[in-house]
Amino acid sequence: GSDKAQERGPHRFVIRRPGPNEPPPCIRGLDVDPTNPECFVAGTDQCDVWEVDKDPEVLGFGHAAAAECVAVHPTDPHTFASADEGGRVYV
Repeated sequence: GSDKAQERGPHRFVIRRPGPNEPPPCIRGLDVDPTNPECFVAGTDQCDVWEVDKDPEVLGFGHAAAAECVAVHPTDPHTFASADEGGRVYV
């Protein structure tokens, strides 16, 4: 309930494990949405890109390696770029 949310604090979030026996992803890249400072885009070591806000969710799959760099478009919050350690870039 609300007591649990207060224990975690207003600026914490949980990224879920992909499976019951897998570790949670490690964030490798992070950028804030300039139009909403409470929303972040995060790249993980498990090749995913997450939108991190009050309800974190995966935005993109498909990197062949860890998503090392992410960036939110400066004026369009629905557009972001990500790059993996293998050199691939996605928009």
